[in-house]
Amino acid sequence: MPRIQDQLPHGVLMSTKKQGFTLLEMSIVITIIAILAGGGVAVFMVSLQRYQLQETYDKIHAIQQALYQYRIAFNRLPCPADISLSTDTQNFGVEAENQEDCDGTPSANFHGDTGTEQPHEGMVPTKTLKLSDDYAFDGWGRRLIYTVTSDMTLDSAFTTIDADDTTTRLTVNDGAGNIKSELAGYVILSTGANGHGGFPRVGGTTRINASSINTDELENCDCSTALVPSGLNGVFTQRDPSVAFIVSRNICDDIVVYGTRNDLRAVNE
Repeated sequence: MPRIQDQLPHGVLMSTKKQGFTLLEMSIVITIIAILAGGGVAVFMVSLQRYQLQETYDKIHAIQQALYQYRIAFNRLPCPADISLSTDTQNFGVEAENQEDCDGTPSANFHGDTGTEQPHEGMVPTKTLKLSDDYAFDGWGRRLIYTVTSDMTLDSAFTTIDADDTTTRLTVNDGAGNIKSELAGYVILSTGANGHGGFPRVGGTTRINASSINTDELENCDCSTALVPSGLNGVFTQRDPSVAFIVSRNICDDIVVYGTRNDLRAVNE
């Protein structure tokens, strides 16, 4: 019987020793695997961020629709809910008790002083708007912040306030500091990917500290880098949140959406 070696092509010898990877080869393989794994993680993180961003926009859009339907049904906007309450609390997602000052039990958490259009701020009143509790949270699991001017929460507010009213209310600026609107009756705010100044899903009064130094983010949360409150002034900055994919303490990844009296115009107005 011919030997196996005799059946191989000329010049090819079969070694009788088991071949293994050298230390250098193993290092190269591990390095390649690490690079591929790192790239996969980066792709996954970007995909996740885009999903969270889209989920937040979808929820805010649904909230805006609910606010409009509430305005049509009750001729006013609801006060904010208490943002610190846990989800198993009876008043979770219920608007503040007193329409005039958005206080009582429950109460909005923050109150400003800008004349007759005094702003009140807290959580989106999901139960009052007939939305599920899940709409209280953005795509990152933080509570969506809702600010409204006091004149729009009063009985018959939209009869008193003309559809073409130009009274100064909440101010929304663009990223360059230019005024986009001084007529905002409400603002819905997501504190974005870094969450600076936001409130966690579990509730409580402890805000999320991402040590942001971005002036627009600090304006939106009415707080400092160390979360020291600066007072609710009714001024917000709306930027392109696509920068949320950049890791930096000086990036504004907040999502700001607002509505004016004219946006809430009824069909017959």
